[in-house]
Amino acid sequence: MKSLVVVYTRTGNTRVVGQSVAAALGADFDLVISRASRDGAFGFVRSSYEATFGLLTEITHPARKVDDYDLVVVGSPTWNGRVSSPVRTFLQQNREHLRSVAFFATSGGGGSGRALVQMRQIAEQSPRATMDAGEREIGTSHVAELIR
Repeated sequence: MKSLVVVYTRTGNTRVVGQSVAAALGADFDLVISRASRDGAFGFVRSSYEATFGLLTEITHPARKVDDYDLVVVGSPTWNGRVSSPVRTFLQQNREHLRSVAFFATSGGGGSGRALVQMRQIAEQSPRATMDAGEREIGTSHVAELIR
């Protein structure tokens, strides 16, 4: 099965988890990039606002095409308890091309359940697997255990 892990990351934590997932699965790895600045306090507020109100944003699509893959694992940071706007946009724009999905979400304090539910709703399909990784687990062996 050909697999791809696609993530959006603002601080780098989601990327670390995504790379671990890709390594564990032997999958390709790619990034969704937001065209809006998310740096500093203003970027944090913008991100929280977009997530809270379920807004879309302009993104640069990953270099790899999702319809070339049997499984696409999508990773998102949790913003204000919700899926990030870049991942919301990516899922909405690509849901018709996703054959099978799995989702993971990262968060500073844990509790990405709502974000994972939103990802399923936006993609309009049930994921093969989900994973919630809190900030304390990122970069530890516990994340590797969650992946398997």
